[in-house]
Amino acid sequence: MKRDADYIPLSKPTRVYVSKEFPSVANPARPARFIWRVFESGERDGLVNVKGEVVVRATRSGRQQVKALFYVDTREVDNLLVQRFSTHPDKPQLTSYLSLRGDEIRRIAGLFKLIENGKFEGEGKVRIEEADLEQFVVSDDAARTLARSNPKLVIDIAQHEVTNRTLSRSRTAKRFLSALDG
Repeated sequence: MKRDADYIPLSKPTRVYVSKEFPSVANPARPARFIWRVFESGERDGLVNVKGEVVVRATRSGRQQVKALFYVDTREVDNLLVQRFSTHPDKPQLTSYLSLRGDEIRRIAGLFKLIENGKFEGEGKVRIEEADLEQFVVSDDAARTLARSNPKLVIDIAQHEVTNRTLSRSRTAKRFLSALDG
């Protein structure tokens, strides 16, 4: 059976690869797929042992691969794997990896969404408790994008959850509505 390292030299960084469907190990009734992409790593700083002394050196690090196992029905990612390979022409080797599962993946995805959409006011530090992340203010562009991508949700919220009194008291709601008008 071939290993990921066997495919690395043949993989093109300009492509995204998706496997055929297969029964998941955890639940054979649920079909799953792998999706992955390879990145050229270029040079990286690393610790190497030279004559008994550990030194920092810039070395060619080969390629990296990000690979996810997801369920076809829900698109839920079960496992996310980040791998680094040497690109020795005769025998590429897996040199390091990081594996994330379930809730870890959702938390990392939330972090990236916060980076992309969060509105950080001022130059000071910000501390956000995980329980407060859903209420964190998003940028006007992010609010506009959310509203445009799901107009039924906006109508449902306006019809069932928002009153004039709520709107007049809520600075966040005012900002959201002004973003919709923009």
